[in-house]
Amino acid sequence: MIDTEDIKKFRELAIECKVLEKDINLYGVIGRLRKQYGTEILLDALNFFTEKMIQNKMKGLVVPAMVGFCSKAAKYTAMGNTTYGPTSIDWAQDLDLGGLDEAIKAFSERSGKAYAIASGWSDKEIKQEILFLRTIRLEWGAVKKINKTRLESRKRYIWHSYKKSIRNIPLMLLQSQHEMRIAEYRTNKNNECT
Repeated sequence: MIDTEDIKKFRELAIECKVLEKDINLYGVIGRLRKQYGTEILLDALNFFTEKMIQNKMKGLVVPAMVGFCSKAAKYTAMGNTTYGPTSIDWAQDLDLGGLDEAIKAFSERSGKAYAIASGWSDKEIKQEILFLRTIRLEWGAVKKINKTRLESRKRYIWHSYKKSIRNIPLMLLQSQHEMRIAEYRTNKNNECT
């Protein structure tokens, strides 16, 4: 349930920031949005736009912005993208490297332990591996930001921005190819040991 006192404070802030006209019935608008999109999404919207107004970053009018926000959030939630977990890859155990940047560098230069893994790979496979590792670095960066954020709307925004930034990259294909290559390396390594 959304407290009427909170709506009153939000209304006063919006009028003060000149993003809401005095004659608009904000209570009615909020009531309709709550019925259409649910309380949770609407609370996210109110928190998000309160933060924007306090930071003086609000551009345009708040009512159409809230309608757009609720609509996008509802579509995003309907797609089931509310979990923000990084892709788990265990290449680091094979490489024994400090992190993604070192792995990307090692594969790019075909140096260090990455050379042993990538020695039988074609240039195309090396490029695919580097692209995969760079994408994972972006994903882990997004998840790190999300874990530091408390507002659900902000979490969704960060995750949506990450997904948008990699929309043309076939992540599932790259991941499966990565797993096949690492499995092949492990098999060859085990065969050498026996």
